[in-house]
Amino acid sequence: STAARNTMLLLTLKLVSLSSWAATSVQSFQQLRIPSRPSCISIPSPSLLMGLRHDYERDISSDTSNVDVDAVNELLGERLRARKTGDFDIADQIRDQLSAEYCVTVFDQDKVWVTGEGARS
Repeated sequence: STAARNTMLLLTLKLVSLSSWAATSVQSFQQLRIPSRPSCISIPSPSLLMGLRHDYERDISSDTSNVDVDAVNELLGERLRARKTGDFDIADQIRDQLSAEYCVTVFDQDKVWVTGEGARS
């Protein structure tokens, strides 16, 4: 029918128009000059991006212990805040709490934590 042909023609014209717009947009995007990231700007770790308040990662290569990860993350966040504000006594107390309650060992230099049997020396 004529109505069906007109609808198909209209849809075809819209599709061609959309394709043309998309091609132009891609070309425009490719021509953008995005400056490289200055070396003084650091990219947050995945932990920080996921809403955690610390930048430690769990090393699970030899650690499959069942642990309350949310509680550990909360304590690691508190510990990091204490360290950043120079309250090292509190940071040490939190480290000891992580060890006593969750069998967590924290390796500050590597920004890694492990539990139980996965603890490395």
